[in-house]
Amino acid sequence: MERKEVWVSLALVGWLLLGVLHAEESALTYAWRGDLLGMDATTKTLTLRVKIPDHITKYINGFKPGDGLVLVWDMLNKSESDSLLMIDSAHPSNSKRLDHGYVLPAEFVSADKNAVTVKLHVDDRILQSAASLRAGTEIRATAAMNEPTDTAAVRTIAAAEEDQATVTR
Repeated sequence: MERKEVWVSLALVGWLLLGVLHAEESALTYAWRGDLLGMDATTKTLTLRVKIPDHITKYINGFKPGDGLVLVWDMLNKSESDSLLMIDSAHPSNSKRLDHGYVLPAEFVSADKNAVTVKLHVDDRILQSAASLRAGTEIRATAAMNEPTDTAAVRTIAAAEEDQATVTR
């Protein structure tokens, strides 16, 4: 009987530790910036314009409107980002889809030499927060480090404050 109690106790401790680790992982967030171009409550999407560096322009034409993407934010030596480090395909054939880190699932709309326009599928709470923002507003948002679905795990969204410290490059 004593041995059974030890195993049950160990299993309970392990289960509790897993819960704590999962809670800590889901609590990790990062901040990013972009320009809000619009929102659509019917499709639960936000349309954003995000800066891209020159190296992304070399392969951005490989994406078509509607393609699923994973945006990887450039967080090197920064506390928040206003540009991307890379863009990966979220196509179902890509079995190694990025879903953890400074990543955000999106849908490709268009691109030019300076920026990419994407749609983010978001939850109702974020749509309500974005409803008070005007198109063309620079936004600051936070997102979860874990993005297991195609709905962007955006935690907060607000107009970026002009007096906030500028993002360093």
